[in-house]
Amino acid sequence: NVKGSKMKFKNLTVIVYVFAIVTFCKADNATLRQANELYKLGDYSQASQLYQDALESEKIDAAITQYNLANTYYSQKQFEKAIDLYRQSLASGDNKKLIEKAKNNLATAYLQKAIADANSNPMDANAIGNFQSSIDTYRSVLDANPTNPQAANNIQIAKLTKKQLQQIQQQIKQQQEKQQQQQQQKKDELKEKLDDLSQQQKDLANENKQQEEKQQQEKQENQEQQQQQEQKQQGDSQQQSESEQSQDNSAQEQKQQELNKQTKQAMQELKDLQQDNPQNPTQQQLQDAIDSQEKAIENFKDQKNEDAQGNQTQAAQSLEKALEELKKSEQQKQQGQQDKSQEKKKQEQPHQDQQQKDSQPQQGQPEQPQEKIDASVQQILDKEKEYQERKAKIQSGTKKVEKDW
Repeated sequence: NVKGSKMKFKNLTVIVYVFAIVTFCKADNATLRQANELYKLGDYSQASQLYQDALESEKIDAAITQYNLANTYYSQKQFEKAIDLYRQSLASGDNKKLIEKAKNNLATAYLQKAIADANSNPMDANAIGNFQSSIDTYRSVLDANPTNPQAANNIQIAKLTKKQLQQIQQQIKQQQEKQQQQQQQKKDELKEKLDDLSQQQKDLANENKQQEEKQQQEKQENQEQQQQQEQKQQGDSQQQSESEQSQDNSAQEQKQQELNKQTKQAMQELKDLQQDNPQNPTQQQLQDAIDSQEKAIENFKDQKNEDAQGNQTQAAQSLEKALEELKKSEQQKQQGQQDKSQEKKKQEQPHQDQQQKDSQPQQGQPEQPQEKIDASVQQILDKEKEYQERKAKIQSGTKKVEKDW
């Protein structure tokens, strides 16, 4: 069942490394020494506060401190803040060794944020972009240092996990499209039903009007006959006329009851399509139509044909307005979706520009062409292996990376 599905990447072993450069900071800075100690003890919250305090001083290396502060946020799973600070560190520093480590950690933060976002919401708009940013940034690490096995391994993991997310998104998208098609079909059927009900209500009102005119004409003829006939004959004629009127009213009442039943069914269909909301304009108009129909039924019972006709006309008008409101709400929804899509593109563009900047190779290093996104898992692994062999002979397995350098 795709609906409501969640991505689960917990079974994947993501080999990531975060380096804390505690010995690189100046030993005579008491704040940094304390921050470093707290970091080693795992008190990342207090360490981050001290690193922030240290950044206000001009006597410390900003790039190093930003890097260590980023590491504390990463360790607290605050990946967005970590990404921002890794970027700042890269912009502030010129030490090649620090740049490599900062880029490696930036790529790892992208990867972990993508996984966290995808687990929370498989359709998160930024998850795929963060996976790709992770891949591109790891690639720039390999361009600078082809002997970095962790970066090569994490590229494979990022690609495979990204592919998994794309497959799940495609399944969810197909399910949503199917549901949307079903919803649209039901809306189209409801619009046809409202149009038909409106026309039937108009016809019934006209039929009642014609019957009322006929009854008035017969009544006038009976009054003329009263002057020419005997009193007994007059009574029989009036009794016959009243009987015919009662039969006509009963037929009109039954027809109106049937229309009222169909209108209530249309109301229920509307509530099934949309949330039950008395303030919904379409629902309000349908309720007005139902109320007018029920008044017409009561007036037919009381032989108040003229009043019933007015109720029927009001019901027909309300049904027409309900149809108009339903069409209007569809147009507004479509416009809202278009506006949302355009706004989403505007919001994503700066993020994409920054990701492209982060993944740029260092000066003097050629940019490696990217593989196609729709490649199979085996193709991804084979191409990654070929790339590693071209760049350098990488030792198999992973090796421990020292924290101090």
